[in-house]
Amino acid sequence: MQNGIVQGHFWVEDEEGNVIFDPDFFEHAHIKRVNNLTDEKIYKHASKDLARTVIMEYVMKFMLDVKKKFKDDVHMVVKHNKPRWNCCSPNVALYKLGGGKGKVCYGSMGWKTKNGNDYYEFEVYE
Repeated sequence: MQNGIVQGHFWVEDEEGNVIFDPDFFEHAHIKRVNNLTDEKIYKHASKDLARTVIMEYVMKFMLDVKKKFKDDVHMVVKHNKPRWNCCSPNVALYKLGGGKGKVCYGSMGWKTKNGNDYYEFEVYE
């Protein structure tokens, strides 16, 4: 996090560590084309302390705010809000509010390059 801006990425994993929620967006195709990347997504977890802090600040706080503001209408908020580009924390929060299973994760996300290296578009600097 730098100047209050999240530099990394949020996603959801199952118990085995498989990514079960991280929507793809049109913009990803452009990023991959410009940077000569494959379709293979890669993830690198941030340290546990940083992840816990950032998840509490951005995902859990958003979830509590939605519950507080909309009370019994949370299901309507979830139903009428589709995932949006560059909004990974509210996307994950709404997924969880909608009953989505899994563990919220925070760290770096990107794709493999065509020559096999790692390229992180959303990178955590610790």
